[in-house]
Amino acid sequence: MGVLHLIQGVLLLVLSNEATLPVTTTCLEYNAVTESLEPVRETVYHLRIASVVAVFLLIPCVAHFAIASPGIFGW
Repeated sequence: MGVLHLIQGVLLLVLSNEATLPVTTTCLEYNAVTESLEPVRETVYHLRIASVVAVFLLIPCVAHFAIASPGIFGW
């Protein structure tokens, strides 16, 4: 099963496109003209979707190999 997750993760990274999602923060700032607090949204960075999904597939890959390795998980 670990090999299957490894193959899926690598193929996803190789065949993926550059689709991204913005990661934003929102905070309140005082506006002196209107004398009120207004939300200000800033984009921190753009997160590649394929990288996140590939990491999601590679984490169980590492877990499967760790459990199947001798000496790491005592049966």
